[in-house]
Amino acid sequence: MRLHTSIYSASGKHKKTVKGINLVTLFFTDLKGGIRLPVNFRVVNPDDNKTKNQYFQEMIEEIISWGLPFAWVTGDSWYSSLENLKFLRKRNLNALFGVENNRIFSEEKGSYIQAQKIE
Repeated sequence: MRLHTSIYSASGKHKKTVKGINLVTLFFTDLKGGIRLPVNFRVVNPDDNKTKNQYFQEMIEEIISWGLPFAWVTGDSWYSSLENLKFLRKRNLNALFGVENNRIFSEEKGSYIQAQKIE
């Protein structure tokens, strides 16, 4: 495996492509116990030919296999793809993700509406 230290990737903060290490992290939070710590991560390696969503799913599978108890999976809009939501539903996991305001939803079969237009 080759570790890339100068990868160009999209930056939400800078709103453009920047030079840096592209890291996908799962972060565990226990509000009752006051625990907040990273529990799994991947350095995105272009040679792997994997998407951030594939890394995300691999990491979720791993922490399930470790027996780490968690009630919810949360994330920003980057991880709110239909593929990820189906992946989590198949495993009976609760999920809460941000969505872009132009995301399309179906409140009833055959009828679609953008998130920004939902009352």
